[in-house]
Amino acid sequence: MDIKDIAIDAYKTVGTDLMLVSVLPAYEYDNGKRTDRILGYKYEVVLPHRAYEKLSVKILGDVRLDLQEDEAVFVSFTDLVLTLYWTPQGYRISASASDIKPVNPPKKAG
Repeated sequence: MDIKDIAIDAYKTVGTDLMLVSVLPAYEYDNGKRTDRILGYKYEVVLPHRAYEKLSVKILGDVRLDLQEDEAVFVSFTDLVLTLYWTPQGYRISASASDIKPVNPPKKAG
């Protein structure tokens, strides 16, 4: 079995109080080199449920949510998927979703 085939319960892993801290373009790569073509956007969130670690979630297409300077926005993702992969520095997690929505105040785990 390939490590990439393991299913991770994304919402149990990251929690529900996800605070958006940055929005950056996600570029296309060709033979390991970044091109100028923007495929989507990476939404970096802080995970209070995980000792304030950060996670970058990629969503293809146009920007879905802008972040104003000095603004705290809690968000939720639609169809959040976490995938394990290996690097020489160890295992890492990549994340993708189909959409992002603001949630203020944040949802409480029930």
